[in-house]
Amino acid sequence: GSCGNNASCGASAADKANFTALLAEFHKQLDAVRSGLLLTVAVGAGEDKIAGYDVPGVAKSVDRINLMTYDFFGAWAATGPTAFHSPLKAWSGMPAGSPSNHYYSDYAVQLWKSGGAPASKLQLGIGF
Repeated sequence: GSCGNNASCGASAADKANFTALLAEFHKQLDAVRSGLLLTVAVGAGEDKIAGYDVPGVAKSVDRINLMTYDFFGAWAATGPTAFHSPLKAWSGMPAGSPSNHYYSDYAVQLWKSGGAPASKLQLGIGF
């Protein structure tokens, strides 16, 4: 659903731990089938979304972490702001206010890295 891992719209407090446990179990089951199979995950890239993940736990269980660095801004916000689709860096005309002033790809990468995800596992998912 549209809620994702955001507690403000009804996500369970246990979702963070449950998601991490689910990934660990998937990893275990894939290894039992055949060594070398990849487990990847697509995750939120906004600071408010990243807070809903156990970053080290996710990183431990997956081979690649695809950061959904698109749709930072869009039509779902009836009064705006709208802005660039997948910005790499902040820019002078960027909409102000938290969290939108942090909605850019480099910031998301740095947050995942500082949270414990190795850079070698991070990939940008960008709009086209």
